[in-house]
Amino acid sequence: MPFFLLLLTLLTSVSAKAATTSLCGIRIEGSEEIKFTDTEKDWLCGTSKNDAWKSIPDNQRIFFLKSFLQSRAYHQAQFSYEKDLLLVQTGPKSHVQKFNVLHAPPEWDWKKRRYILNRPFTPNTLDEINKWALRRLQEHGYVCPQVESRGIIDEGLFLLDVNAGSPSTFGAYPTVGEEDLDPAILERFSAFLPGDPFDIRLLELSSTRVLNEDLFLSTYYDIACQKDGSYSIVRRMIPAKPRLLSFGVGFDSEGGALVKSTFKQARLTPAADSLETSLYASFIEQYITFNHYHYFLDDLSSRTHLISGAKIRHESESNYEAMTYELGSGVSFGKEWSTATSSFQLGPYLTRTDVIRGPGPYRIDSLYLGTEVSLTSHMYEYYLADPQKGWTITFNSASQVEGAVANEDLHRLTLRHQVLWNIQGWDPPFLILGWRGSMGAFILPDGFTQSSQIPVNWRFFMGGDADLRGFARKQLPQDGQGYLTYIYQGLELRAGDVLPYNLQPLIFFDAAKGGESSMKLSSALYYSPGAGLRWGSPIGSMRATLGRGFVIDPVPNDVDPGYQFFFSFGREF
Repeated sequence: MPFFLLLLTLLTSVSAKAATTSLCGIRIEGSEEIKFTDTEKDWLCGTSKNDAWKSIPDNQRIFFLKSFLQSRAYHQAQFSYEKDLLLVQTGPKSHVQKFNVLHAPPEWDWKKRRYILNRPFTPNTLDEINKWALRRLQEHGYVCPQVESRGIIDEGLFLLDVNAGSPSTFGAYPTVGEEDLDPAILERFSAFLPGDPFDIRLLELSSTRVLNEDLFLSTYYDIACQKDGSYSIVRRMIPAKPRLLSFGVGFDSEGGALVKSTFKQARLTPAADSLETSLYASFIEQYITFNHYHYFLDDLSSRTHLISGAKIRHESESNYEAMTYELGSGVSFGKEWSTATSSFQLGPYLTRTDVIRGPGPYRIDSLYLGTEVSLTSHMYEYYLADPQKGWTITFNSASQVEGAVANEDLHRLTLRHQVLWNIQGWDPPFLILGWRGSMGAFILPDGFTQSSQIPVNWRFFMGGDADLRGFARKQLPQDGQGYLTYIYQGLELRAGDVLPYNLQPLIFFDAAKGGESSMKLSSALYYSPGAGLRWGSPIGSMRATLGRGFVIDPVPNDVDPGYQFFFSFGREF
């Protein structure tokens, strides 16, 4: 026992021993070694590169040292001399122990901010918090807020005094920059309506939409604030070259290596028509598309346009292989709302499907009327690269009529949705809840529950990362015939900014039912709980999941489920 106490005393004395930093007649003692940059060393020790800085007086060195130490959260340094040596005791580091905001507008809940307390009391920390406050105020309708920050070191208190001003609304903004297109075209991409409450994120979302269209090399909104509280907002732009070739690669454990290349000829006309060709390839799917986008209205700000295109697609799944050839044209309409954006597309499509492997029919020709209606919230679109809030819903239909190429009436309907919540609204998010689902059905002529006119790749399959993550890709139904009706719902709870290196663990639960008849589900219930990990890497998100499949009330000769692992780069929940 005495030996243990002696050993503990020695270890404690060693760990408590002050670290020493020495350079050019200065000795600094503190809890850790101080590492100075080359520039800081020149300011403290002088440099032969400049005659005026060859020798630094002690009072000037003390002034610089105080500044350098304060930037490292040492605010209680003491200075003394021992012969020709300048001695410095750094004292303890100061940390933010209290945080308060005065005169904050009621709609801004600043108390939801995480990672402020216990941070080093440094100018960088205070500057970051100050910028964060300005940013959040601009997200809540205040274009030019004023924030005065004060730090009381002895109390460990950081205080923000806010003068937000009056909330503002969006208006019409002038465009500045080199122009080879009518600025009215930019209104197609606005994520806000005149008179809506101001939110700086919607300005950034508008700029992102323009860049994604490849019309401009750069576009952004410049906010100029005046001392009297007035402001001006100007949209600035730099045109891009009319031709763009892009190339991307990825990987997932279902399709292997993924390659996509797109060539786009933009700004074909004064209305900004474009021609786009895309090529996609993985081990299980390859396609090439050709699309022409024609804005035919005199109103250049209108989103209404005609899409004409062709597509050739090859699928090689475990239970079938098929080639699809499609030619069609549709009119697309778009409308912006206060909190969301919507689009509607309608048009005829002529298709031929050749089934190379799998259940028949082995050749089907069809002329169908296709529709797509989508509604997406602004926040879902804004946080698309780092999903944390918002929602989206999409409805698709394909209808063919007997006698118009096809041999019978047939309607294929699908509905997909996804909702994300930042639980409790923490900033940055602590927990993110995701709910996604889809359902689909074929509607056949009265009295029919089956059809010989539906190619296998049009039918519904379940399993894999798209829905049931505890089953293999398109593993259900077991007979490989495909469903004519299905419904799927999935929940995912993911950690936000909690772990180092942007690692985000997650748990999920998927459930689904399917039916091999029109508008009828079988008794079997398939579900799969599981867990995974998301990493928001600098080059894109990576996800890995492990799920376990289960079946309640299985149908005859049903699947024997087990564990399923999935890894992807670039895909999201």
